[in-house]
Amino acid sequence: MQLLFLCSFSGLPFLIVLATLREKWLSLIVLQQTNWVSTVGANINEIEIEAAKKIGRKHAVALSTGTASIHLAVKLAGERLYGQPKVGHGVLEGHKVFCSDMTFDATVNPVAYEGGEAVFIDTEYNTWNMDPVALESVSNNRNPALLI
Repeated sequence: MQLLFLCSFSGLPFLIVLATLREKWLSLIVLQQTNWVSTVGANINEIEIEAAKKIGRKHAVALSTGTASIHLAVKLAGERLYGQPKVGHGVLEGHKVFCSDMTFDATVNPVAYEGGEAVFIDTEYNTWNMDPVALESVSNNRNPALLI
């Protein structure tokens, strides 16, 4: 018995580590079989219901990534601004969207997915936010889309 306790993993006795790994493995199997590691299933439905209650809305939608969330927001905002696109066309086709130049590409990709043209606006030195003066210099009333 003492030999088993001489073997350790991160300072824990080997048998405890094995038991913990077995429990985690069984948990992963259950999670996979119940679609917990997916964007569908009862657990996601429950999360959406709870989120809707929390924010005081009838419905909420859980998405798989932050990029998917931004894509949905861009698509819905584009439809509100420009109307429903023709089949096979993006909602931003032919439109410019002003975006901060200090961003990760995943925040701008949805603009491209929807056929829009990302126009990068300089950021302020002190805040790293989009510079309102730079934005005003390129803005006109025909291009109200802005991704912050």
